[in-house]
Amino acid sequence: MRVDLILPSVVPEISSARVEFAHVAQGDMLAKGQKLFDVSIDLSDRFSQECPPISYYRLIAREDACLLRVLIPPGEFCEAGQVIAELGVGVDDTEDEAVARPLRLTTAAILGHEGMWSNHQRR
Repeated sequence: MRVDLILPSVVPEISSARVEFAHVAQGDMLAKGQKLFDVSIDLSDRFSQECPPISYYRLIAREDACLLRVLIPPGEFCEAGQVIAELGVGVDDTEDEAVARPLRLTTAAILGHEGMWSNHQRR
């Protein structure tokens, strides 16, 4: 059965995020609880605040799967509800199969880290 990793709406007022870091690559077998992607959300256009306007979040798998293809690589923006990657949860799943449902995942707030795409662009 094929499933899609869909960017959730982390902050309801903000509809897009940048993929900052991929913890997985095509062909990887994913385990429940595995880190998938780190994303950043720029809050500066919607909220005034006294702290940095960028928030970071990690997408974490809540089920076993195999990563078939990444559609949004690090550095690219995507909209909430957009497919970031295609995965399979069966033994012989392929990209050609119809999508059955979204991948079950958890989102957690994180701190920025050195491996993130935006950190390398500032140098």
